[in-house]
Amino acid sequence: MKLRYLLAALSVAFAFGMNALTLPRIIGDNMMLQQKSNVLLWGWAKPGSKVKVVTDWNGKSYSVQTAGSGRWDIRVATPEASYETASFTVEGDGKKIKVRNVLVGEVWFASGQSNMEMPMQGFIGSPVDGSNEAIAAAGKLKHALRFSTTPRQLSAVPLDSVGGPWVECTPENAAEFSAIGFYFARRLNEMLDVPVGIINCSYGGTRVEGWMPGEILKQYPEIDLTLAAKPGVMEAFQPMSMYNGMLYPLAGYTVRGFLWNQGESNVGMHDTYHKRLAQMV
Repeated sequence: MKLRYLLAALSVAFAFGMNALTLPRIIGDNMMLQQKSNVLLWGWAKPGSKVKVVTDWNGKSYSVQTAGSGRWDIRVATPEASYETASFTVEGDGKKIKVRNVLVGEVWFASGQSNMEMPMQGFIGSPVDGSNEAIAAAGKLKHALRFSTTPRQLSAVPLDSVGGPWVECTPENAAEFSAIGFYFARRLNEMLDVPVGIINCSYGGTRVEGWMPGEILKQYPEIDLTLAAKPGVMEAFQPMSMYNGMLYPLAGYTVRGFLWNQGESNVGMHDTYHKRLAQMV
């Protein structure tokens, strides 16, 4: 996967256009919303303009005025989980965006390094036990499971938008999704009999410091924050790069809980890892 080093971030209002109603990539068709919650939806539009969200599951309308930065945030009430698909519309700046094929269920956020990133089809020379059968049968769960994979993206500053689109559970999609995420979602669906969505935001070879914000890392004198997203520096030695480029842009997406599988790249740092893991959480 091609790596994009981002040394500076343009403002979202400039990048997407101050006058254009825009949604982040994580909010779109096939998405999963956390059940029985006030979920956060957000995006960008002309500063000071009105944005309205209308949900078809209850016919309610929610409105907000866009901030001076062009960002808007709306909390929307969701019903109990259901296998029946839903939709909602976002209106603003004379534009209407309809988000279709939405499921309401349990949403979990998966992160870490290669053990979380490893797809169902495995890495070269490293197959996943039982995955061929699971992939072949994945189509039977098309109505129940949804996945979103965050692309690898490093940044020295917090970004506003990232994330891959939500996809349905098909053999083709399941093969490329996190094996831990897939098996967790399948088991949870079997136990609860509700739709399950997984956001996979992982990056192989990374240390816990890569997933922590700069304001926390500043308290550690041995951490060189200038190495973040620096070309030629191994990802494992880049503090806050994954937090800024992959995690921060998804902050606020409403989930039930988190899955974390990381630690191998911090081997030998047992005196500090447990403290930093707790701070990362």
